[in-house]
Amino acid sequence: MSVVVEETVLTTCPRDCYDACGVPVRLRNGAIKHLRVDPNHPVSRGALCVKCSIGYNGVWRDPNARLSRPLHRSGPKGSGHFEPVSRATALETIAARLGEITAGSGPQTNLNTHYSGTLSLLGYAFPMRFFNRLGATEVDPETICNKAGHVALEYVYGTSLVGFDPRTVRDASCIVV
Repeated sequence: MSVVVEETVLTTCPRDCYDACGVPVRLRNGAIKHLRVDPNHPVSRGALCVKCSIGYNGVWRDPNARLSRPLHRSGPKGSGHFEPVSRATALETIAARLGEITAGSGPQTNLNTHYSGTLSLLGYAFPMRFFNRLGATEVDPETICNKAGHVALEYVYGTSLVGFDPRTVRDASCIVV
């Protein structure tokens, strides 16, 4: 009879947002069983966003849901119909489309959103060489989520550099959202 070892490891959500939610990871014999949210975390206080809750406990951990080769849309946009293609075909298709855009409307009409998710430092910085060489327009030297956070803080507080400490919410008599 094998021994089942269950343990909980407290960690932090790696998504690119301001909350840095506490995430208790339940392990069974060293493998991830599921993730929950830390009810004692000062910001998230027991609530994990849907994006992370579903992702961490579902498709992100499902090896069958991972792309193993490039796919090309074979139906109307939004239909969810794709067919596998080789990496060479995928790169040729992308290069041809970028070439068409650059020749027609100009390279500045290629829009680089610059880091739109949880990526490593390499994933964050490396594409910039490509987009700079292409002459693409960069949304802003910022991430999509982080830029939205800065804009929101500027609207509310006049600056995004000095903000609201969410741990002080319990001291507020009124909060406007």
